[in-house]
Amino acid sequence: MKAPLVILAVLAFAGVSYAGVLELTGKTLPETKLISPRVLQNTVSPKFYQTLLISPIDDHVMIRAQLVGTKVFGERVIHPSRDTAFVQRALDGARKLTLAGDYRMDSQSRVSTVVYHMLTYKIADGTLMLSFANLDGAGGDQAEYYGAAKLEVLHPDGRLTEIHGPKSLDGKGLAIRVPGIKNNLAVQLKMERIPGPR
Repeated sequence: MKAPLVILAVLAFAGVSYAGVLELTGKTLPETKLISPRVLQNTVSPKFYQTLLISPIDDHVMIRAQLVGTKVFGERVIHPSRDTAFVQRALDGARKLTLAGDYRMDSQSRVSTVVYHMLTYKIADGTLMLSFANLDGAGGDQAEYYGAAKLEVLHPDGRLTEIHGPKSLDGKGLAIRVPGIKNNLAVQLKMERIPGPR
């Protein structure tokens, strides 16, 4: 009887709701309201994107970290999985993440907050793991993300198969494009804090 109480106390201390872990099971990504599905629109194939909108999630890990330049640090789990192995996989994935292009005019800070997600789905071959990231803050789910989200299949025998994205994007991390500032030299100079022509 003491063990469940200790676990609940630890989760409460960490600011994690175990009820939140369970309530995701069986829901689709739009139903969870975790993040706008459009964050994934340019990081997976169009056909797979449509499948994600209707596929029930089996489990979910969410990690918050700080982003400086293209690298993340200070990872901490804010939404655990029922399976500790998935939590560790998500932490490893977050540490390897590169995310470029957080050019926002509303902040003077060079440090941004990013959230790394790992969603799992039950499929015929085992467990499909989909990993991706987004900026955590105002407009983070409205920016346009490019690159290749990470897709892996964990087979019942323990084998792990990675599903590679397009050769031009695979393994190169994710990039963010804030709508309306592409190819705008004046805005780019302000963002880089470089004095423009007078």
